[in-house]
Amino acid sequence: MSQLIKFAKDNKYLLVFTLSFFAIFFAYNVKTFLLCLVLAFLVFFFVLQLDLLESIFYTFLLSLPFENSIREWVVFSAPSYLKDGYNFVFGINPKLILCLLMILIVFVSPKKYFQTKISWTKKNFLLIGFFILTALTSLFFQDRTTLVFLGFIRICLSLCFYFSAFAFFSQTSKQEVFKFYIVSLIIFSTSLGLLQLIRQQPLGKYVELTPAFSQAGFYTTDGDKQYRLSSFISHPVYFGSFMSILIPILIGFFWQNSLKYPQQKKLFYASISLIAISIIVMLGSLSRSTWINLLLMFYLFFLYWKLHPFEIPKITLPPIIKKVILPLIILVILIPMTIMLATRVKSIGAKNGGIYYRYAFFIRDIKLIPDRPLTGIGLNNYSFEEQVLENNTQRFPTPPHNTLLIFFIELGVPTTLLFILFLFLSLNIKKPLQQKPLVFGVWIGLLTFLISSQFHPLFNQDPTFDLFMLTLGFFSTCQTA
Repeated sequence: MSQLIKFAKDNKYLLVFTLSFFAIFFAYNVKTFLLCLVLAFLVFFFVLQLDLLESIFYTFLLSLPFENSIREWVVFSAPSYLKDGYNFVFGINPKLILCLLMILIVFVSPKKYFQTKISWTKKNFLLIGFFILTALTSLFFQDRTTLVFLGFIRICLSLCFYFSAFAFFSQTSKQEVFKFYIVSLIIFSTSLGLLQLIRQQPLGKYVELTPAFSQAGFYTTDGDKQYRLSSFISHPVYFGSFMSILIPILIGFFWQNSLKYPQQKKLFYASISLIAISIIVMLGSLSRSTWINLLLMFYLFFLYWKLHPFEIPKITLPPIIKKVILPLIILVILIPMTIMLATRVKSIGAKNGGIYYRYAFFIRDIKLIPDRPLTGIGLNNYSFEEQVLENNTQRFPTPPHNTLLIFFIELGVPTTLLFILFLFLSLNIKKPLQQKPLVFGVWIGLLTFLISSQFHPLFNQDPTFDLFMLTLGFFSTCQTA
């Protein structure tokens, strides 16, 4: 009992985040969903006795993965004569409310909450410049201001994740919280995804944003007789991108623990098991971009291993487990996964496959940039462009499956180049292989987003961009702390 109490004290944030996530798992409507977040806030504020802003920030972190809204509106974001156009859904969700609350508290009494000196760098000012340019080009030089303004709010939310993470995690004592948050988030995401994978269907939970359909109106199987899991996110490819950020951070965290506690056999093998199951669940999304991300992870961690090896603790297993049960478990997992992944390999060269359409979208949409190179066509205005409508390859005006291309088209060249410069300066660290395992893992996680964003529109439709900006905020503190 004393060891259990000690564990709870040492890992209080891990327990609160994990229990809160699983409480949200059992939420069955918006009221119970909000109740879980309120209870988590009360625990942070009254039980852990954190101050008001910090309690709201940690509740803000809990709300990050979920796009469930308290109230939402549908805005038709394509010409009215189109039978099948985009319906843009804007919702007032908890993370938007919590973001506004944090901003309000800081403006009311900034000295009280930011007494700690924060090292503002060139990167931060570049991001502020990006924000200002986005505001100017989005709100003052565009038509259909409603759609543009809603897109601008989404960008502001992502920037709030970056700056709040940078502000809080600049305090070295708070950086442990980020590690516990990531571990709890991946435990929750993996558990939900694993249940979907085993059942080969959604679970019917409230947090499964679209249990049967994606936002574009297609089944999550993309029409194939094969289930692609998406956990609590709206589409399998978004979930694959989301997990691609989390898994290398998890590996880095456990690697660092293995160096710190080399004799902890149970912890080591529990960590290896969680990493393996997380990878299996990520592959269950059948997103091919995750294969590239996995290859990158394995290659970079292999290089890191050569410089920073650690001793693998030996464990003695009974012969029946070693020779019979473990091989059977591996076969039971490996054979179905191989069959599932093989179908995705076959579709790579198909004329109507994902690569074919991605290439067609890219060729069609890159021509939009010269039309308005300085201001862009405006956030969420993509579906109104005549060139898109005239050369439509599907029954609705599909956006380019490339996040940076969307930025170039909708925000213009100067704004996008400013954001790219910010990313370059943020990720261009000296001697990455000499960094601590956690920092190295976070760096790889951020790189996987850049890869995934070349194949998917990871903006406005899922929480991956929010997670990326949060992680980038933490990563910036590792460099300045």
